[in-house]
Formats: sequence, structure tokens, C-alpha cells
Amino acid sequence: MPSVSLITKYSTEWRERVKKHIEEWSSTALDTIFGLVTTDSLKYVCLFINKKDLLLNVNNDEIKQEYYKLIKKIRVRTESVGIELKVLYGSAREGDQVFTLRDHLRKSSILGYNPDKVNKYKI
Repeated sequence: MPSVSLITKYSTEWRERVKKHIEEWSSTALDTIFGLVTTDSLKYVCLFINKKDLLLNVNNDEIKQEYYKLIKKIRVRTESVGIELKVLYGSAREGDQVFTLRDHLRKSSILGYNPDKVNKYKI
């Protein structure tokens, strides 16, 4: 569990952090990334919103509202070419939604997902 001071600091500053993320992921940056891949090679995009463990009094709807502009910019690019977009709210530290992300990545990989073969390697 993160320290109380870290949770308090992050809980008061997280909206500013979201604004920076949205600025950094400008339309130009997204166009560059989506211009480099084809729908044959890109089947799945995940926006993993991390550090949920530091936002104890914030629910997913509040987080989604703050990230709305970025989600919308990505959705426009994915829906127009049939790429699946998933938005996950989790914590890498706590493992929250990490296995969901892993499973989605496996299912959308070129090789597909075969749990009988993958699970024996404990990936």
C-alpha cells in the first residue's frame, strides 16, 4: 500500500497530471502513431490509466470524465478503421487490471490466444 502522504499528494494533483497527458498526446502525436501502423498489424489499443491505487476517493466515472478528450481523440482514430479500443483503470503496483490487459493483448495478438499453451509458461 502506498504511503498516506503519497496518496494525499496524488489525490490533490491528479487532475493536473491528466491535463499534461492530454497535452502530450496531441492530435499530431496520435496521427503519427496511427499513421505508422496498419489495421493488419494493429487490432487492439488500450489506454491503461494507472495509479488508481492512489485515488482512493475517485471513481472510474470521474477519471473517465477527466480523460474524456484523450479517449475521444483515440476513439476517432480506432473506430474509423475497426480497431478495438479498451480503457482500463488500474494499478500496476497492485496488479489491478494488469491481468485483464494481459489477456486482451494475448487475444488480439497475431498468434491468437490459446490458454492451454500460454498458462504453462506462467506469463
